[in-house]
Amino acid sequence: MIINEIQLTNIGAYRGVHSFDFRPENDKNVILIGGENGAGKTTLLNAIKLGLFGAYSYGYKTENAEYYKKVESILNHTAKKLDENNFQIQVEFSLIDGFEKVDYTSTRNWNYVNKSIKESHHILANNEELSEYEKDLFLSKLKEIMPPQLLDLCLFDGEEIARIVSENLLSDYLK
Repeated sequence: MIINEIQLTNIGAYRGVHSFDFRPENDKNVILIGGENGAGKTTLLNAIKLGLFGAYSYGYKTENAEYYKKVESILNHTAKKLDENNFQIQVEFSLIDGFEKVDYTSTRNWNYVNKSIKESHHILANNEELSEYEKDLFLSKLKEIMPPQLLDLCLFDGEEIARIVSENLLSDYLK
């Protein structure tokens, strides 16, 4: 899996629309993200998982009240106060499927409807929207190819690594 770009709209510290291009340059395949504490580095990494896996990124099999509490906690506070009703994570990535490169776009939107959060999720494969059935098949396949737990190992959060080491939790984390 190659993550090409992520776009956040009113997520965490990112008010408005913010795009991050992760396409490798000059055959380099490592991206480093730096910034001050509170700048949104961890939000960005968590948004990749949430954008790809939704409720499953938090360990839930389906959307539920606890999942929506977690989602609500990552929505930009200023946008909520101003009654903006546009919250989105869009992840563009590529996979090899049947010896062919396929470009995917996973878009998760959250909107308030009668003071409750509602989620919509769309997946494009080579710019064509997947049906609900195709989307379910693809998400099952994605969980096998790149489960969220494995994705955690690929997306290193320096602050989280420091906590794991300082609290001697490495063996628990690796389990």
